[in-house]
Amino acid sequence: EPLAPIAADDDSVVLRAPHDAAEGAEILVPYGLETNAELLVQHGFELGADNDAEYVSLADDLDDFVRRAAPLAGLDGAAAAERLARLRELDAAEAPLAARGDLAASGHVLGCARYLCDPDGMREDFAAAVGHHTLVGDPAPAADGRARALVSELALEALRAFPTTTVEDEAVLGGATDKRTSAAVAYRLGVKRRLQTFVGQLRFREYNS
Repeated sequence: EPLAPIAADDDSVVLRAPHDAAEGAEILVPYGLETNAELLVQHGFELGADNDAEYVSLADDLDDFVRRAAPLAGLDGAAAAERLARLRELDAAEAPLAARGDLAASGHVLGCARYLCDPDGMREDFAAAVGHHTLVGDPAPAADGRARALVSELALEALRAFPTTTVEDEAVLGGATDKRTSAAVAYRLGVKRRLQTFVGQLRFREYNS
């Protein structure tokens, strides 16, 4: 059985390489698929828009999502409860309802929104761009438009919740000399830009469909 790559005791941590390395050679350590928030907290840096694992949650969980999205979808309490019960049965019921790199990668939150607006047009299946099973299908155009609009509103709510504007963050970042401040503001600015890009993608598709 191979040795564990990391061993620790009370006084030290040992990282073992799987093969020999020449003296002075660069040693690279993979950080895994971690979001920018995880990288920032655990390692003190973030990758900005280059991080394929990055996402921005638009709801705490399915309950929070349906509670906030149901009025935007025109659902009454009974209809919202019925749809929530079905969403809780999904294989990916615990997956983040999040804005990712593009609309295809954000298919889980969009699929759930489309289900709220047109349950008959959706089915559960594997979505390669998402990376797991979610709701896919061809909802009616009007329902698809409502779904994009409600997800866009959730993203805008997340933007409005920030205590600063993008312009203010850019000004702070431009004058920051402390590395911790720079890293924190750069992360916050990256989240805002991802949300802004996501809203733009949703609206572009709406205007061009």
